[in-house]
Amino acid sequence: MYGPDAVGTRRLIALVTHLPSRSATIQASYTGGQEWGNMEELLALQCELLDTTNRLIYGANYKGHVWKPLVIRRPVTERPKLATPNEIHRFFTRKEALGDVQVTPS
Repeated sequence: MYGPDAVGTRRLIALVTHLPSRSATIQASYTGGQEWGNMEELLALQCELLDTTNRLIYGANYKGHVWKPLVIRRPVTERPKLATPNEIHRFFTRKEALGDVQVTPS
């Protein structure tokens, strides 16, 4: 931003937002320094699926308490944004029939 070869704000933002996921800046700011790539995600998913299979087999063949499912915490886990009833209604309704309908959850 300063100096003889100054970089503009737009250019700096573009450079930072397009850094690779394994870069030190991205890992420090988004994952708290933890590395989490495809290999780690596939390993975590495999462990969760194996636990699910074991719980299903145990629950089908033995009486008693089945343990809680294994959930491996991911460093970057965004909660999905659920659609509101109005968004669902607008998605499944034709545009000419929409008007100003307000759907309230019951």
